[in-house]
Amino acid sequence: MRRLFSSRSRTNGGLMILLFLACLYMTIYLSRTSSTQQQNININLFHDRDSVRTPAPLNQNDLSLNEDDISHFPIQLPTIDDCSPPKFDGNCRPLGFNSGPIPLTALASYPGSGNTWMRHIIEQITGIYTGSIYNDKSLQTFKGEGITNSSVVVVKTHRSPRNSLDDFTVSFDKAIVILRDLANAMVSEFVRHFSKSHNKEIKDLDGFFNEHERDLWTFTILQPDRWQKLYKLWLHDFKGDVLLVKYEDLVEDLRPQLLRIVKFLDIDVTDDVIDCVVCNSDGRFRRKHSNKTFTPFSIGRRKNLNFFITHINKKLPEYCNKSNVQCSGSLHYPHYSIT
Repeated sequence: MRRLFSSRSRTNGGLMILLFLACLYMTIYLSRTSSTQQQNININLFHDRDSVRTPAPLNQNDLSLNEDDISHFPIQLPTIDDCSPPKFDGNCRPLGFNSGPIPLTALASYPGSGNTWMRHIIEQITGIYTGSIYNDKSLQTFKGEGITNSSVVVVKTHRSPRNSLDDFTVSFDKAIVILRDLANAMVSEFVRHFSKSHNKEIKDLDGFFNEHERDLWTFTILQPDRWQKLYKLWLHDFKGDVLLVKYEDLVEDLRPQLLRIVKFLDIDVTDDVIDCVVCNSDGRFRRKHSNKTFTPFSIGRRKNLNFFITHINKKLPEYCNKSNVQCSGSLHYPHYSIT
């Protein structure tokens, strides 16, 4: 009798152990399943968020909004009080190609003057894709990249109105010309060219420019003359209507420049669209700013740059007095310190 009772006790004890292990296994399994499902939910939510259409990312060199540029030059992007929380999501207007007859308009500038940033702004305010005489693979988010006809609202170019040195034969009817301070534009273009990237972050600018000291010497000799000649060709020689927009005016007070642009392009726009573009002018590339200053140019080079600044300051009033050229704001650029 005792043996039977002892045997049954051992059997019951074994069953209890098996039952406990089974419960423990189910608890662990359910916990892992729940965790996996939660991870899948998080992943799906993340993908859904990314699938929402947002303004196309812009190449930071032509935008001239590289983190390096802004951290080393005292430039502030436009802000208005009612931009937080955002009033708009995605594009400010539905984007598409133009189907009717419009003038073929150049968006002309020296490289590094904010041309690609301006393309983003113009697309957002007009709802029409912008084109380019180039076919930059890094700018394929612009649906009109490489297109040079009236299906796009403006066509990006860093060339003269007619370049006799190549087969480029586009004849523009009018032009928006972006002018930026010579030194800032040169730094932006130098970094883009020698880093071989539109948006590569250069953490050590001093080291970068020291590494390319010989290139910088040649660049400083050649580029200022290219800068002033390009603007002479567009502001003096070009016969079509011209709207001159200073990069610094875009940065300091965007709204009035938007109104000038849409009037020049003969595009109807509502106040809501204007508000949207001001609030989202830099797309997904708003950078932190600092008051740190930086110049790679020696005193001798700055004296050379000042020669061209003196020249453009003298010529701008002359250009803007032409009946086909529209200007606004200050027509004077400060000289660079040589102390």
